[in-house]
Amino acid sequence: MNSLVIVFGLLLCLMVSINGLTPVPTPPPSSDGSILSTAPTLKPSSVPTPGPTPAPVSGGSTFTPAPTLRPTSADGIVPSPKPSPGPTPTPVSGGSVLSTAPTLRPTSNIGIVPTPRPSGGPTPGPTPSPENVSMKPTSSPINGVLSRCVASTDSTLLDVIFMVDSSGSVYDSDYKNWENELDLVYDIIDNVLPLNSRVGLINFSGCGNGFTLEECKEQNRLKKMISLKDNGSPNDLNTVLSIVEAIGEDDFNGGYTWTNEALTMAL
Repeated sequence: MNSLVIVFGLLLCLMVSINGLTPVPTPPPSSDGSILSTAPTLKPSSVPTPGPTPAPVSGGSTFTPAPTLRPTSADGIVPSPKPSPGPTPTPVSGGSVLSTAPTLRPTSNIGIVPTPRPSGGPTPGPTPSPENVSMKPTSSPINGVLSRCVASTDSTLLDVIFMVDSSGSVYDSDYKNWENELDLVYDIIDNVLPLNSRVGLINFSGCGNGFTLEECKEQNRLKKMISLKDNGSPNDLNTVLSIVEAIGEDDFNGGYTWTNEALTMAL
Protein backbone atom coordinates (compact mmCIF):
# COMPACT_ATOMS: atom_id res chain seq x y z
CA MET A 1 0.00 0.00 0.00
CA ASN A 2 2.74 2.43 0.86
CA SER A 3 4.58 1.69 -2.36
CA LEU A 4 1.59 2.68 -4.37
CA VAL A 5 1.35 6.08 -2.63
CA ILE A 6 4.98 6.92 -3.44
CA VAL A 7 4.57 5.96 -7.08
CA PHE A 8 1.44 8.06 -7.29
CA GLY A 9 3.26 11.11 -5.86
CA LEU A 10 6.05 10.85 -8.40
CA LEU A 11 3.60 10.62 -11.26
CA LEU A 12 1.80 13.74 -9.98
CA CYS A 13 5.05 15.78 -9.96
CA LEU A 14 5.86 14.64 -13.44
CA MET A 15 2.47 15.75 -14.71
CA VAL A 16 2.79 19.21 -13.13
CA SER A 17 6.18 19.68 -14.82
CA ILE A 18 4.76 18.71 -18.16
CA ASN A 19 1.96 21.31 -17.83
CA GLY A 20 4.57 24.23 -17.56
CA LEU A 21 4.70 24.82 -13.82
CA THR A 22 8.05 26.10 -12.36
CA PRO A 23 9.49 23.61 -10.02
CA VAL A 24 11.63 26.27 -8.04
CA PRO A 25 10.16 28.38 -5.23
CA THR A 26 9.23 32.01 -5.83
CA PRO A 27 12.06 34.39 -4.74
CA PRO A 28 11.39 36.83 -1.89
CA PRO A 29 10.36 40.39 -2.85
CA SER A 30 12.91 43.24 -2.63
CA SER A 31 12.63 46.26 -0.31
CA ASP A 32 10.65 48.30 -2.90
CA GLY A 33 8.15 45.48 -3.57
CA SER A 34 9.59 44.33 -6.90
CA ILE A 35 10.63 40.83 -7.53
CA LEU A 36 14.40 40.24 -7.50
CA SER A 37 15.32 38.51 -10.73
CA THR A 38 17.75 35.66 -10.42
CA ALA A 39 18.03 35.15 -14.14
CA PRO A 40 21.43 35.89 -15.65
CA THR A 41 22.02 38.77 -18.11
CA LEU A 42 21.25 37.52 -21.56
CA LYS A 43 24.15 39.30 -23.39
CA PRO A 44 27.11 41.33 -22.00
CA SER A 45 27.18 45.02 -23.00
CA SER A 46 29.83 46.20 -25.47
CA VAL A 47 31.00 49.11 -23.13
CA PRO A 48 32.52 48.17 -19.79
CA THR A 49 30.85 49.39 -16.69
CA PRO A 50 32.48 52.71 -15.55
CA GLY A 51 34.27 53.02 -12.23
CA PRO A 52 32.51 54.02 -9.06
CA THR A 53 31.29 57.60 -8.80
CA PRO A 54 33.81 59.69 -6.82
CA ALA A 55 32.82 61.03 -3.45
CA PRO A 56 31.45 64.61 -3.55
CA VAL A 57 33.54 67.41 -1.98
CA SER A 58 32.27 70.16 0.29
CA GLY A 59 29.62 72.31 -1.38
CA GLY A 60 28.00 69.44 -3.23
CA SER A 61 30.26 69.56 -6.33
CA THR A 62 31.85 66.41 -7.63
CA PHE A 63 35.61 65.98 -7.42
CA THR A 64 37.18 65.77 -10.88
CA PRO A 65 40.11 63.35 -10.97
CA ALA A 66 41.59 64.95 -14.10
CA PRO A 67 44.13 67.79 -13.54
CA THR A 68 43.10 71.39 -14.20
CA LEU A 69 44.43 72.53 -17.58
CA ARG A 70 45.15 76.16 -16.56
CA PRO A 71 45.56 77.79 -13.16
CA THR A 72 42.60 79.80 -11.99
CA SER A 73 42.74 83.47 -11.02
CA ALA A 74 40.56 84.28 -8.09
CA ASP A 75 40.42 87.11 -5.54
CA GLY A 76 42.93 89.22 -7.48
CA ILE A 77 45.66 86.56 -7.35
CA VAL A 78 47.51 86.41 -10.62
CA PRO A 79 48.35 82.85 -11.66
CA SER A 80 51.98 81.83 -11.51
CA PRO A 81 53.93 82.00 -14.80
CA LYS A 82 55.87 79.13 -16.19
CA PRO A 83 57.97 77.35 -13.58
CA SER A 84 61.42 78.90 -12.99
CA PRO A 85 64.54 76.77 -13.39
CA GLY A 86 65.67 77.45 -9.81
CA PRO A 87 64.01 77.75 -6.39
CA THR A 88 62.11 80.93 -5.51
CA PRO A 89 64.34 83.27 -3.43
CA THR A 90 63.44 83.94 0.18
CA PRO A 91 61.31 87.10 0.60
CA VAL A 92 62.66 89.89 2.83
CA SER A 93 60.73 92.22 5.12
CA GLY A 94 58.07 94.22 3.30
CA GLY A 95 57.15 91.40 0.94
CA SER A 96 59.80 92.14 -1.69
CA VAL A 97 61.93 89.36 -3.10
CA LEU A 98 65.55 89.20 -2.02
CA SER A 99 67.89 89.50 -4.97
CA THR A 100 70.85 87.15 -5.03
CA ALA A 101 72.74 89.15 -7.64
CA PRO A 102 75.55 91.44 -6.37
CA THR A 103 74.91 95.18 -6.15
CA LEU A 104 76.58 96.93 -9.09
CA ARG A 105 77.30 100.20 -7.26
CA PRO A 106 77.46 100.99 -3.55
CA THR A 107 74.35 102.69 -2.26
CA SER A 108 74.37 105.89 -0.26
CA ASN A 109 71.46 106.31 2.07
CA ILE A 110 70.70 107.90 5.41
CA GLY A 111 73.65 110.25 4.88
CA ILE A 112 76.20 107.42 4.79
CA VAL A 113 78.83 108.04 2.13
CA PRO A 114 80.34 104.87 0.61
CA THR A 115 83.93 104.07 1.50
CA PRO A 116 86.35 105.52 -1.09
CA ARG A 117 88.85 103.39 -2.89
CA PRO A 118 92.00 102.46 -0.94
CA SER A 119 95.07 104.62 -1.48
CA GLY A 120 97.86 103.32 -3.64
CA GLY A 121 100.61 103.59 -1.03
CA PRO A 122 100.97 102.76 2.66
CA THR A 123 100.03 105.23 5.38
CA PRO A 124 103.05 107.45 6.19
CA GLY A 125 104.73 106.99 9.51
CA PRO A 126 104.29 109.27 12.53
CA THR A 127 105.87 112.70 12.55
CA PRO A 128 109.44 112.43 13.89
CA SER A 129 110.34 114.10 17.16
CA PRO A 130 111.60 117.67 16.72
CA GLU A 131 115.30 118.33 17.21
CA ASN A 132 116.92 120.94 19.46
CA VAL A 133 113.99 120.97 21.87
CA SER A 134 114.31 123.62 24.54
CA MET A 135 113.86 122.37 28.08
CA LYS A 136 112.52 125.75 29.14
CA PRO A 137 108.76 126.24 29.24
CA THR A 138 107.14 127.93 26.27
CA SER A 139 105.69 130.63 28.48
CA SER A 140 106.45 131.53 32.04
CA PRO A 141 104.04 130.16 34.66
CA ILE A 142 104.09 133.60 36.29
CA ASN A 143 104.43 135.71 33.15
CA GLY A 144 101.39 137.96 32.87
CA VAL A 145 100.48 137.36 36.54
CA LEU A 146 103.23 139.50 38.10
CA SER A 147 104.81 142.48 36.41
CA ARG A 148 108.43 143.47 36.70
CA CYS A 149 109.23 145.33 39.92
CA VAL A 150 110.56 148.91 39.73
CA ALA A 151 113.03 150.29 42.28
CA SER A 152 112.20 153.55 44.06
CA THR A 153 115.28 155.32 42.65
CA ASP A 154 117.83 154.49 40.01
CA SER A 155 120.59 154.30 42.69
CA THR A 156 118.77 151.69 44.81
CA LEU A 157 119.92 148.08 44.30
CA LEU A 158 117.75 145.06 45.05
CA ASP A 159 119.74 142.07 46.29
CA VAL A 160 118.07 138.67 45.83
CA ILE A 161 119.59 135.32 46.82
CA PHE A 162 117.96 132.09 45.65
CA MET A 163 118.47 128.80 47.55
CA VAL A 164 117.74 125.73 45.43
CA ASP A 165 117.38 122.35 47.16
CA SER A 166 119.27 119.45 45.51
CA SER A 167 119.07 117.01 48.43
CA GLY A 168 117.63 113.51 48.35
CA SER A 169 114.27 114.75 49.65
CA VAL A 170 113.42 116.25 46.22
CA TYR A 171 114.95 113.49 44.07
CA ASP A 172 112.96 111.80 41.31
CA SER A 173 114.19 109.56 38.47
CA ASP A 174 113.80 112.17 35.71
CA TYR A 175 114.93 115.13 37.85
CA LYS A 176 111.65 116.91 37.18
CA ASN A 177 111.51 118.46 40.65
CA TRP A 178 115.01 119.84 40.24
CA GLU A 179 114.18 121.29 36.83
CA ASN A 180 110.99 122.92 38.19
CA GLU A 181 113.04 124.75 40.84
CA LEU A 182 115.47 126.10 38.25
CA ASP A 183 112.62 127.11 35.89
CA LEU A 184 111.00 129.14 38.66
CA VAL A 185 114.27 130.97 39.39
CA TYR A 186 114.72 131.70 35.68
CA ASP A 187 111.17 133.10 35.33
CA ILE A 188 111.47 135.39 38.37
CA ILE A 189 114.74 136.87 37.12
CA ASP A 190 113.41 137.22 33.57
CA ASN A 191 109.96 138.64 34.36
CA VAL A 192 109.82 140.04 37.91
CA LEU A 193 113.12 141.43 39.19
CA PRO A 194 113.84 145.09 38.45
CA LEU A 195 116.73 145.82 36.13
CA ASN A 196 118.77 147.37 38.96
CA SER A 197 119.10 144.07 40.86
CA ARG A 198 121.90 141.81 42.02
CA VAL A 199 121.30 138.07 42.07
CA GLY A 200 122.89 135.29 44.11
CA LEU A 201 122.20 131.51 44.01
CA ILE A 202 123.11 128.77 46.49
CA ASN A 203 122.83 125.09 45.62
CA PHE A 204 122.48 123.10 48.84
CA SER A 205 122.02 119.58 50.11
CA GLY A 206 124.01 118.46 53.20
CA CYS A 207 126.44 116.03 54.81
CA GLY A 208 126.19 113.33 57.49
CA ASN A 209 126.85 113.66 61.20
CA GLY A 210 130.37 114.71 62.17
CA PHE A 211 130.88 117.12 59.26
CA THR A 212 131.32 120.82 59.83
CA LEU A 213 129.93 123.56 57.60
CA GLU A 214 133.33 124.16 56.02
CA GLU A 215 133.93 120.44 55.42
CA CYS A 216 130.54 120.11 53.72
CA LYS A 217 131.24 123.19 51.59
CA GLU A 218 134.50 121.60 50.45
CA GLN A 219 132.46 118.62 49.15
CA ASN A 220 130.27 121.06 47.14
CA ARG A 221 127.23 120.02 49.15
CA LEU A 222 126.75 123.68 50.03
CA LYS A 223 127.82 125.65 46.96
CA LYS A 224 127.42 129.33 46.07
CA MET A 225 126.96 129.10 42.31
CA ILE A 226 126.22 132.83 41.71
CA SER A 227 127.52 135.66 43.85
CA LEU A 228 125.87 139.08 44.15
CA LYS A 229 128.99 140.84 42.88
CA ASP A 230 129.91 138.49 40.03
CA ASN A 231 128.00 140.16 37.18
CA GLY A 232 128.27 143.89 37.70
CA SER A 233 126.41 146.32 39.88
CA PRO A 234 123.59 146.17 39.08
CA ASN A 235 123.90 142.76 37.51
CA ASP A 236 123.65 142.09 33.82
CA LEU A 237 120.50 139.98 34.12
CA ASN A 238 121.00 138.37 30.71
CA THR A 239 124.35 136.99 31.95
CA VAL A 240 122.68 135.74 35.13
CA LEU A 241 119.96 134.03 33.08
CA SER A 242 122.56 132.21 30.96
CA ILE A 243 124.20 130.85 34.13
CA VAL A 244 120.88 129.60 35.53
CA GLU A 245 120.02 128.00 32.19
CA ALA A 246 123.34 126.09 32.19
CA ILE A 247 122.60 124.38 35.54
CA GLY A 248 121.50 120.76 34.93
CA GLU A 249 121.26 117.24 36.30
CA ASP A 250 125.01 117.04 37.00
CA ASP A 251 124.62 119.80 39.60
CA PHE A 252 122.11 117.76 41.63
CA ASN A 253 123.81 116.61 44.89
CA GLY A 254 121.43 114.24 46.72
CA GLY A 255 122.09 113.31 50.36
CA TYR A 256 121.10 115.24 53.47
CA THR A 257 119.17 118.52 53.64
CA TRP A 258 121.09 121.29 55.47
CA THR A 259 118.62 124.18 55.21
CA ASN A 260 119.94 126.10 58.27
CA GLU A 261 123.51 125.92 57.03
CA ALA A 262 122.39 127.23 53.61
CA LEU A 263 120.68 130.21 55.29
CA THR A 264 123.92 130.90 57.21
CA MET A 265 125.78 131.07 53.90
CA ALA A 266 123.18 133.46 52.46
CA LEU A 267 123.45 135.82 55.42
